[in-house]
Amino acid sequence: MKRELEKAGEQEIFLTELNQLQSGSMNGTQEEFDALEEEHKFEMLTQNQYEHMIDRMRKDLISSQLRS
Repeated sequence: MKRELEKAGEQEIFLTELNQLQSGSMNGTQEEFDALEEEHKFEMLTQNQYEHMIDRMRKDLISSQLRS
């Protein structure tokens, strides 16, 4: 019975450490996700700026062609 109690104590310690590792891993994963989400928003903003500039350039080209 004493051996079983010691074994249960060891299992409890192992499971506690495992839960802490998983919790830390989950927090790290959430931080990575947040960073990727922020980078994605920035890249979408940049893409929208480029698309706006290209659209403006097309309109200016058409305007200059109509004038000439």
